[in-house]
Amino acid sequence: LYFHRFHPLLPVIHAPSFRPTAENSLLFLSICSIGSLFVGSARAMAQGSRIFERLNKAILASWESFLSESRPDALSMVQAAILGQTYAILAGKPKYLVLADVLHGTVASWAREANRLGALCSQSQDMLNSGDIERSWHRWIDSEQRARVQAALNIHDAELAALYHHEPIRSHRFHQFPRLASDELFSAPTSSQWAVLLRQSLQTQSENRSQAQLSRSPDPFPVTDYDSRFTVY
Repeated sequence: LYFHRFHPLLPVIHAPSFRPTAENSLLFLSICSIGSLFVGSARAMAQGSRIFERLNKAILASWESFLSESRPDALSMVQAAILGQTYAILAGKPKYLVLADVLHGTVASWAREANRLGALCSQSQDMLNSGDIERSWHRWIDSEQRARVQAALNIHDAELAALYHHEPIRSHRFHQFPRLASDELFSAPTSSQWAVLLRQSLQTQSENRSQAQLSRSPDPFPVTDYDSRFTVY
């Protein structure tokens, strides 16, 4: 239910490559808690609430070890925290909403630390020229998920600032927002399909830049040209 009903709205996880493991168990539980909101029964809502409360304590207790261990584990923990914050905003319980506002700055700090462990890589021709497309694809997935975590934090920041009538903690400058991959590219199920779509995306970007230079447009990527709904959001 999470991937069918919710993931298209806030796609911070790469669905085609996601597999539940012992290492990403906190993220898996976060997915289950949000999925419970879409079952449509009081029992599921109560179960989701119990998962969220236990998960929140587990994340707070284990964030230091996750951030010190490895890049994938750190990213997984931050994704779990992002989804936990999302659940708290959506669940309709005042105490959860207060918790989301209180912990928002902490989650943003975790995200900065997680990204420090793994530098973002851009969509570049070098990735397609690599002899190991499968490895390049997984590097790209890691980078794209990190960018989407930042986008989700911007959305949470704006939402919480509006709900609580306080200043945002993040800098909301359009030119600093991460430019995310298209919905189609992010949902490519295999490395070979990803490579084809990335090649097309790079070609389109090149053509857009050329047109912008000819028209002397100050923004080579106007918002109307974005093919990622998440970027526009």
